[in-house]
Amino acid sequence: MGVKVHLKQSIVICTLVGDGMVGKTSLARILMKKMLPEKYVATVFDNFTGSQWVAGDKHTVSMFDTTGQQEYEELRAFTYKESVVIVVCYSVVDRESFFSVREYWLPEIQKHIGGENKKPIILVATQTDLRNKNGCDIDKPVSTSEGEQLAKDIGAEEFIECSVVNKEGVSEVLENAIICVIRQRKRKLNIFKKIFRKLVE
Repeated sequence: MGVKVHLKQSIVICTLVGDGMVGKTSLARILMKKMLPEKYVATVFDNFTGSQWVAGDKHTVSMFDTTGQQEYEELRAFTYKESVVIVVCYSVVDRESFFSVREYWLPEIQKHIGGENKKPIILVATQTDLRNKNGCDIDKPVSTSEGEQLAKDIGAEEFIECSVVNKEGVSEVLENAIICVIRQRKRKLNIFKKIFRKLVE
């Protein structure tokens, strides 16, 4: 990744959002090395904690797993404010969840942490193992290029495709969440240094 930092006891708080049944909870559990649930259970709110080594430093990650139901916006508003990075998920075999990123999730995020409180967003496409599987629910799954274009359109810091079934791309979600936070902290530090230099000149 080319990012070299030395942070001690770094804590990264992030929020997972997206429509229901796109695999947010399964992703969170795999990332935090928890057992996958045997069957789907709708999540209203959960929190997972784990650790990850990035660029030679160990980072503690606290991940909010939130409901995809729109009526729980106020609950998600709390997690947005507490988090330093937002992970927005959609399923490649659920085009409605893909459309929801632009139509619902981005506006909600901007409403609560827009302007000066802007935080990095990572766009994650889940359930890629189902994209070419027989019996796929839709005739045309969301392609990689469509996901890349959406990430560009919404100003996401990173775009990642993943599958908790075959573990492809899963570790990259956590790594990039941490790296996004490191980059943001470095940018803020550089801004502070510039301001300080001007004040002492």
